[in-house]
This record gives sequence, structure tokens and C-alpha cells, in this order.
Amino acid sequence: MQKLDDQMAGVDTAKLQMEIDDLDGKSVLDVGCGNGDFYAYLLAQGKRPRSYVGVDITPSILQVA
Repeated sequence: MQKLDDQMAGVDTAKLQMEIDDLDGKSVLDVGCGNGDFYAYLLAQGKRPRSYVGVDITPSILQVA
């Protein structure tokens, strides 16, 4: 989770939290998902989307996800 914290430096986390507060039961499309850190972040925040699809164009990163 430290890697995601480093990536989120400078991100308005309060605004992000407001945006993700209502994800339970909804579908999420993560374009540019990388290795899936954001999905892990959502789960750590107690968010449970109905479905989560991550899309990335870098095959080596997707193998990690």
C-alpha cells in the first residue's frame, strides 16, 4: 500500500474520498489501472463495488495485477 500512497502524493484525498464514498454496488472501470493498486486501496477503504474492470496497455504490468 506504500507504493499507492507515494503515487497519490499531491492528490486531493478528501475529494477522492467523497468521490468513492458511493461505490458500493456500482461498476467501476479503471482505465490505466497499472498493477491494480487502486482496487486494493478501495478494498482497504471498505468499498465493495459490484464489479471492477481494470484496463491497461502495458502487458508486463497486467501480469502483476
